[in-house]
Amino acid sequence: MPQIRHGLTIARRRRFGKRVARLPTAAADQPLPGARHLIRRQAPLIVRAMDYEPSSMFGIAGEVAIVTGAARGIGREVALGMGKLGARMVLADLDARSLEEAAADLRKQGVDALAVQTDVTSEESVEALAARAVDRYGRIDILVNCAGVLHNEPAIGFDMQKWQLVMDVNVKGTFLACRAAGKRM
Repeated sequence: MPQIRHGLTIARRRRFGKRVARLPTAAADQPLPGARHLIRRQAPLIVRAMDYEPSSMFGIAGEVAIVTGAARGIGREVALGMGKLGARMVLADLDARSLEEAAADLRKQGVDALAVQTDVTSEESVEALAARAVDRYGRIDILVNCAGVLHNEPAIGFDMQKWQLVMDVNVKGTFLACRAAGKRM
């Protein structure tokens, strides 16, 4: 049985190993045309049906978003992108200087941004981050965990302190942030 999504019918039937999509018809149980015919004739219609602005697709304008690891790298780019889509940003990182630079970049673009120096391996620090977000904005809608550490070394000589740091930041930090934000969502 076909499903209706965004004005298109997605057929559950598969032809040539691929999912086949077609425009809705009056009789949903009609046999599908050959996949080649379908792709050639209807692909441009599908592209036009999904042609709209990213800001309306994601709908995060006015949402309160926390991004950990927001001072640089992927975390910073995620924060910039979400800010451009209208989210109110709470940036978290251990590096206070780079964190404040990232927040200043967002503010230059007209984004409401709060920088909070946070150690994601510390339960108290992460709880304080979530509390500051709620104090400032009244709620938390989105959490993006981008804080991470990587040490690329052979396992034979890998130092256990480095291993523990990787696990604390990448695993424990993610858990602590999810728990602290989840309590307030």
